[in-house]
Amino acid sequence: MRVAIPVSSDGRVERVFDCATSLVVLDLRDRDRGKYFETAIRSRSMRERAREFAAMGINVVLCNEISQSFESLIRNGGIEVRTHHSGTVDEVMEAFVIGYLTRDRGSNDRPPAQVSIS
Repeated sequence: MRVAIPVSSDGRVERVFDCATSLVVLDLRDRDRGKYFETAIRSRSMRERAREFAAMGINVVLCNEISQSFESLIRNGGIEVRTHHSGTVDEVMEAFVIGYLTRDRGSNDRPPAQVSIS
């Protein structure tokens, strides 16, 4: 599995993925933290960026905020997007590896509350 995290110049998860200029890419094997590297995002348009990520073999993106249009383009390329993750890239990578980041922290797809009508 290949995981990408947009990174800012101070080593933290970039606040808005749309503005990121580089990624940390982590190769995982059986939830074991493998090799990782930082790479520049070369493409300018969102559509080109989404294609670039798919060509890199990325399976999951862990980010903080992302525009709905960029998220849709990435998801349409078969890449899972998990949002609302902040902190240092090392903290987020470690949390993902140990299974702490199982879904979007700000997800709106929670099951509806049970309502009892008497």
